[in-house]
Amino acid sequence: MLLAAASLCLLPVGDLPLPPSQTGLLYVSGFSTNNVGEYAPDGTLLRTISVPGMQQPRGVAVDDAGNLVVVSQASDRIQVIDLNGDLLQEVVHPDLTNGTGIARSADWRWYVGNFSPGRILVFDVLWSHQATITDANLNGVNCVSFDPDGSFTVTDAVNQRLMRFDAQHNLIGFTDHVSLFSPMSIAMDSHGDHYVSNGSSGVVTKFDASWNFLMTFGGGTLAAPQGIGIDEHDVLTISNFSSSTVHRYDVQGNLLGSFPLVGVAVGRNLAWQTSPFALASQGASADASGAPLRVLRANGSSGDALGHIILGAGAPLQLSLANVQGWPSQVGTVLYGQFTSPTLGSVTTLPNGMGLFSFAPPFAGGSSAVLVNSHGREGILGAGLRSQATGLSALLDIPGGLPASMTLTIQALVEDPNASSSVLRASNALVIQVQ
Repeated sequence: MLLAAASLCLLPVGDLPLPPSQTGLLYVSGFSTNNVGEYAPDGTLLRTISVPGMQQPRGVAVDDAGNLVVVSQASDRIQVIDLNGDLLQEVVHPDLTNGTGIARSADWRWYVGNFSPGRILVFDVLWSHQATITDANLNGVNCVSFDPDGSFTVTDAVNQRLMRFDAQHNLIGFTDHVSLFSPMSIAMDSHGDHYVSNGSSGVVTKFDASWNFLMTFGGGTLAAPQGIGIDEHDVLTISNFSSSTVHRYDVQGNLLGSFPLVGVAVGRNLAWQTSPFALASQGASADASGAPLRVLRANGSSGDALGHIILGAGAPLQLSLANVQGWPSQVGTVLYGQFTSPTLGSVTTLPNGMGLFSFAPPFAGGSSAVLVNSHGREGILGAGLRSQATGLSALLDIPGGLPASMTLTIQALVEDPNASSSVLRASNALVIQVQ
């Protein structure tokens, strides 16, 4: 059953279920504050997100469009929230009575745990209910985690064990260990090794790809570990239920650092922003904390979370870079534009660590126009329609604006002034809609 359903058609992007090739911001569910915290990679709180009906949020995930997906345990619903923090869709079902963790399979379906009675609900990419998995041994589901072959494992917190199912939802085995005490979340690194947080024993248990025990770690630091997220560097980020602290470990169990969980209390599950679509829109220019810098502006604005800006036909249009503290007055910039909206399929990975682009620039095989090139290297990056020595002032000034209804997507490569040599990074993208 769907409430306030939006028309969402999402296509799969990325490497599931292994760690993604890139991660962005971090989301942590605040169980007692009824919100979700959004954090820069270093743990700096950027904002808190809450919508009506969000009560005791547990599971968090991100879809391919970058929307946040939250399982609200106390209100028996799944909520899809866009990058602006607005509620897009609510999903309810009679079998969802105590929802917990959420994961997506490699064939793009969503699997949602239900603690009591123990069961797993399966939805397709548009949130139509497909199945409810039950088993006499299933009791206390906290999370679902997938292996590359489509099999999945759930945490059975009541019986202190893990239950493993094949891709056809048949029970194929159990995994037990003395350290498994109220198992909460499961994550997998790029080698296929598994990590299970244990809320009551205060440790993380590591298993190999075949679920053979390898080690435990975190004792004395992890009072009540909850959510586990693994980024593209195989760094484990683990939330703590009792201390509102997040800890980071390497895959050998060495503590790398910690940060306080500001803005939410009783942090439960967590998820990285892994949507290529969202990451391309944010760009690769970042501040010291790792938060994306929205340096590209149209008429002084970077628009909403996905960079949408609405102008009237003939309205003046000025494209510029924001004044960024610590940047010099002259920053080499190459500005590209195309007369279409960005799509999931248009996201392009640029070479040499430049980041993701919302569309393919000409040197990457695309047909977009080069609007400005103040960086040089025109033979590679393209000659701008208006090439000038541009600093942090106007890149392109069109007093007469765009004459008719159209959509223009623009994005820039900006010289990174903090790099030791000349390095270009993708800016944020802007989608200018002329009405």
